[in-house]
Amino acid sequence: MNAKKSLSAVLAVIMLLSVCTIGISAEEKLPFTDVIEGEWYYDAVKYVYKNGLMNGTGDGTKFSPMMNLTRGMVVTVLYRNDGGKGATAKNPFTDIKGDEYYAAASAWAHAAGVVTGTGEDEWGALIFSPDRNITRQELATMFARY
Repeated sequence: MNAKKSLSAVLAVIMLLSVCTIGISAEEKLPFTDVIEGEWYYDAVKYVYKNGLMNGTGDGTKFSPMMNLTRGMVVTVLYRNDGGKGATAKNPFTDIKGDEYYAAASAWAHAAGVVTGTGEDEWGALIFSPDRNITRQELATMFARY
């Protein structure tokens, strides 16, 4: 009887380990060729990718972890974090085309009061400078307003 209990316990442990191994090995890999497991930023990249906050750069096979963030990138992350809804307002920034990945996000950010723009163009129209690297001051301001 003792042998049967021991055998049952061993089989239960083996079954548990096999389920755990399958769960670990079946974990989805990141699609980025420049994000290597074990790097200090790996878990952060995994989080923002799995939660739909960032999709990578270029064709989506790179994440560019050492690249500077632009103003357009930051408003896109905030917009996605907020659910990606509510960009019903017309984009007030003349330096953003409607097909840019940050177009809806910048319109949302302006309507929500997160951004006001970087100034005016030569005709007095509001501009955002979406491709310019964001400064720490601008980032802190956006976070505070968000």
